[in-house]
Amino acid sequence: MATLQKIRNKAGLLIAVIGIALLAFILGDLLTSGSTLFRKYQDKVFEVSGKVISTEEYFNRVTEWENFQKLMSGESSLDENISLQIKELVFQQMVRERILDNQAVKLGLTVSKEEINDLVHGENISPLLMQLPLF
Repeated sequence: MATLQKIRNKAGLLIAVIGIALLAFILGDLLTSGSTLFRKYQDKVFEVSGKVISTEEYFNRVTEWENFQKLMSGESSLDENISLQIKELVFQQMVRERILDNQAVKLGLTVSKEEINDLVHGENISPLLMQLPLF
């Protein structure tokens, strides 16, 4: 009986503690959730010249390169060293692309569809494409 009376006397304190715990739980979930306002900052792998490279974009490119490497080597999986090399290569390539894209836009450089078609299907096929066994 005395215990129940103590709980009744300190009901306000008990409700405050439970309320604070609930609020902390909800705020913690919001801050770590992937679908919040903070998602923009969680999705950033790196930034080049003010352009954000998202996690999805980076890992899609890494997956493409890993699949290409598996195809070229005939292996079904890659060792850790090759995977790390691919990740570094993709990082460097994406940085280079962003920097070159900015400079090309400033200089007004473009490549027409006809030029790209000529490099792939025309008389002046790219030497890099000629090296591919699937080409």
